Amino acid sequence: MCVECHTTGFQRGYDAAQDTYDSRWEALGVGCQSCHGPASGHLRWAEGHRDEGGGKGFEGEAIRAGTPLELHVCARCHSRRTPLGNGSAHGEELLDAYLPMILTAELYEVDGTIKDEVFEYGSFRQSRMHAAGVGCSDCHDAHSARLRAPGNAVCTQCHGPAATPIRDAIDGSRLRARRYDDPSHHHHATGSAGGECVACHMPGKLYMGNDQRHDHSFTSPHPLEARALSHSDACLGCHRAEEAGEVVAAFQRWYPGAEPRDGGYARALHAARQGRPGAAEGLLLQLAREDLPDIRRATLLSELPNYPSSPARRALIEALRDSSPLVRRTAVELLDSLLPSPDSERLITGLVDDPVRAVRLAASWHLLQSAASRGAPPRDRLELIAEYEEVQGTMLDRAEAHLNLAGVYQLTGREALVEPSLRRALRQDSTFYPALILLAQWREQAAGDPEGASRLLLEALETEPAEASLWHALSLMRVRQGQREEALRALRRAHELAPEHPDYGYALAAALHDSGGAGAALELLLDLSRRHPANRALRLAAIAHLQSAGRQAEADAAWSELAAQNPQDPLLLQRSQTQP
Repeated sequence: MCVECHTTGFQRGYDAAQDTYDSRWEALGVGCQSCHGPASGHLRWAEGHRDEGGGKGFEGEAIRAGTPLELHVCARCHSRRTPLGNGSAHGEELLDAYLPMILTAELYEVDGTIKDEVFEYGSFRQSRMHAAGVGCSDCHDAHSARLRAPGNAVCTQCHGPAATPIRDAIDGSRLRARRYDDPSHHHHATGSAGGECVACHMPGKLYMGNDQRHDHSFTSPHPLEARALSHSDACLGCHRAEEAGEVVAAFQRWYPGAEPRDGGYARALHAARQGRPGAAEGLLLQLAREDLPDIRRATLLSELPNYPSSPARRALIEALRDSSPLVRRTAVELLDSLLPSPDSERLITGLVDDPVRAVRLAASWHLLQSAASRGAPPRDRLELIAEYEEVQGTMLDRAEAHLNLAGVYQLTGREALVEPSLRRALRQDSTFYPALILLAQWREQAAGDPEGASRLLLEALETEPAEASLWHALSLMRVRQGQREEALRALRRAHELAPEHPDYGYALAAALHDSGGAGAALELLLDLSRRHPANRALRLAAIAHLQSAGRQAEADAAWSELAAQNPQDPLLLQRSQTQP
């Protein structure tokens, strides 16, 4: 998983039948062919044969600064992504080979700056630099791995008194003629750490113990907003916590009237994730922006399921036709949360022929589930999912591929292959608990072996007693087996181990209520709603329990909070029609 980016021409050479590798590569390290493709023609070109194509004889297309191809080539390694097959072919769209992560709360701050190990692509994709046509090689020499100029000079190539882009293809309309590399702008001593452009506009984090990774979204610091939205900030990151007030005062003095440059994106995303008043409206307003980068549109879309409404459905349907494959893929994955199955099936039928693989795979999987639910013949389902199944077959050294295949086999009437596939997933990774949980469910429900199913989970818990997902799976199994007390104990344990996981708490509240602990269930739901204010299901459950307990005033207050978040919520509209 690491070596494919640290060698040239890497081939995994995995033999699934023998469970062995015969991995090969052309050279250690990143060589010419890593980016430019096979080079046999380049040798002829170097000898004077100029008929070897525009790429100087390399098989791949010539890579030019600022082009989509350049970004795709760099992002193959410089992105947090999931593979969609056995590597990538030279010159293909990134989403034909990989699915890059969107700006989730676990990976990025609400302003888009890096949090977890995400490399550079995700932050650069949302930057003004990328929007203006700046490419990776405008700042980095791809052959030497050095910057084009030392220190601040790499930035003042464009951002200086001349305010002139270094290439005609770069949009320089937002450049301002100014001495940025000067204390009059950055208010730090010349040559000091605080006077470096990257210190304020590309703050870095240390990953893997020795890799200082700079954020590539090129944001501008704004400590006042950072404190309001609880995200990191370059100014606050350099100065001690007790100096925060002084830092904010100095910033306001130096940059009077400065506003965040994201058009309200961070505030809208923060409001959506925190369940603040106006959350739904903020999401929809941001999604309507024509200048919003596609990775940000995809991220905002992912928040819509907590704020259902007719405008939200329209926004999702519109996203299915978006020019960005990342947005289209995200929209397909969210359909079931906002649209009933027959409608969603009709809308995405055409996407099984999308030009980009990531979109086709998501659409095929969605349609397979819909076809199975309405009883379509297995032969039709097999044709629908053929490419998806083929792709999983190229990644059989990964446990996830075997789990995905198990799902395909189950939905296409090949039940005899389900369990062997799940066991192969666990052979690849014995700690891949989603496969273990599904295997236990399969043994219990399809194979009629509840004792064996229980044994699978209990043996895993002996090895990993702090794995909350195993306790949750055990609790659901005990519910199905009628062992209510054991189920409740297991649910308590899952919630204790992962109190941040709302689904475990929700299930525990339901179990408490069913076992006669209505009061305890209500208090748990109220606590969960306070800690997860954007979680609509928790809020609605709390409202139902408040009403059952006769606490109507509190229920009305919760309805009002929901109305402040999303006044067009279907349940609110329905309630308004039934209220006197």
